[in-house]
Amino acid sequence: MLADCRRLWQDGTDMKAIRAAYIASSLLLLGSLGCGSDANPSEGEGESCMTEGQTRCVGDAFQECTGGTYNNMAICAGTTTCSQNLGCVDCSPESGPVCMGDEVFACNSDGTLGGSLVTCDPGECSNGSCGGGAQNCTAGGTELVYVIDDAYNLLSFDPAA
Repeated sequence: MLADCRRLWQDGTDMKAIRAAYIASSLLLLGSLGCGSDANPSEGEGESCMTEGQTRCVGDAFQECTGGTYNNMAICAGTTTCSQNLGCVDCSPESGPVCMGDEVFACNSDGTLGGSLVTCDPGECSNGSCGGGAQNCTAGGTELVYVIDDAYNLLSFDPAA
């Protein structure tokens, strides 16, 4: 086995291919992070806590510290989201503006939707703003694609161009 590793290292060709594959897979992994939540609503329920009345969100579950343990007070469903301070609300004031369809709405301090701020082009509303850009986790929001050529150069191109 050691001799095989030395042969690969001395030849260099195979090590370059391995390095290129590693870099490419790392870029793909980084590009996929941050999209969606797979949290289990009962996750964290029953964990011990110190401050009576303290609230938190675990995924879609709004939990409160009662009797020394976190208990689910509500599971946010549909279009509601969990706010650590307010529970299940239409929008989280901590996150700012929110998209509903193709419109950006303000989020009031009580977690209710405020007035419409702007109407986006169809399909362009993402994370409380028009255009999506780097915040958009869908394929349509891809700005650049990165590849490595045969000479191990990192290249990028715009798939929309």
